[in-house]
Amino acid sequence: MEADQHTVFIFSTHDISTVQGTTEAYYVSRSFGELFDTHVIGPSSTRIVGTTSHSYSASGILGVLWMNIILLPRWVWLACRTRPDIVYAYRNVILPPIFLKILFGSRVVCDLQVHPVEQPKEFNKNTITNKIFLTSSWLGHKLLLGFSDITITLSEPLCQSIAESFGISEDEIYIVPLGVDPDVFVPQTKENKDNFTIVYVGSIKAHRGIEFVFKGLNQLSKQTQERINVELFGPVVEDYAAEIEELANVGAYSVTWHGLIPHEDVPYKVGNCDCAVSPLPPHEGFNVSSPAKIYEYLALGLPIIATRITPHQRILEHEHDALFVEPDDTQEMSEAIERLISNERLRSELGMNAREKGIENSWERRIQSILEVVSDGTKVDIPN
Repeated sequence: MEADQHTVFIFSTHDISTVQGTTEAYYVSRSFGELFDTHVIGPSSTRIVGTTSHSYSASGILGVLWMNIILLPRWVWLACRTRPDIVYAYRNVILPPIFLKILFGSRVVCDLQVHPVEQPKEFNKNTITNKIFLTSSWLGHKLLLGFSDITITLSEPLCQSIAESFGISEDEIYIVPLGVDPDVFVPQTKENKDNFTIVYVGSIKAHRGIEFVFKGLNQLSKQTQERINVELFGPVVEDYAAEIEELANVGAYSVTWHGLIPHEDVPYKVGNCDCAVSPLPPHEGFNVSSPAKIYEYLALGLPIIATRITPHQRILEHEHDALFVEPDDTQEMSEAIERLISNERLRSELGMNAREKGIENSWERRIQSILEVVSDGTKVDIPN
């Protein structure tokens, strides 16, 4: 299949031009741009190399309206000129793929990285506006999935949830988990050999379970605490940060708040740590997910302390590349930290196994799977 034979439209109501926050969509767009005439349509802060960008600035509910209604004539006119073979749509992009399929016979790919209704319902306020929006979203996705030639999601539980919610067969949904670039996320040589550094990467807010880590740290002896540095990377909700600082003030360990850093700085700064934590609680929205940061921890060769919840158990293995602890069991968290601090051999074994698993879960393999599905079974080699 020649690249110049195919034109692809990729629609998203979120900015997918950078890897942070929209990891899979960014890698899909970049890889498609290497192979096809690829047009990325939606809010964008920069152009993805190899693609043509068609951007607008609206976001949130307004951005969804712009994508599906206000700018719909623009997308149809663009399709008249370029005749897309494939329309690749992410969550809340409803009318453009339907119109382009009807008018031009484009193959429609619907890629749902989260449940379009259940996850927002779980984590957002239960306002009248949100209720109306989510009801409209359910109706829209129900309609879209009827037109979709291919539906992709990232986990078996999410596949089951989508199939049940929208009345489609699980056999019609392809499962492609998230991944990592192991050539970018490579193990680092630790600079500080004296202290033990624990790292967390992700949003720092209430439902992420970070307070669980600090409660575990506070159960360690003062002598052990004095050896520990905690490095936090990610956007912060101020009220929650105050709660974490209050917990941290009880302990003798140090805490560094880095905020959101450029993605290209993550491998070096995070890789210089001794272990990573993923303390997610057992919320339904997390149980159907495929946490991108877990794959990055793995590729960096970091031993991981993770809560014993479904997404972690799908990716990690207890005592092989991670230590599992029960959610909210602060004593078990404390003991896991103590084990890694005191047992260098265990850290090394977990880290080596983690790196091996990170390589096995590369974005190159993930995108290859998507290309095979989208290309109707025709294999397309991604350039090294």
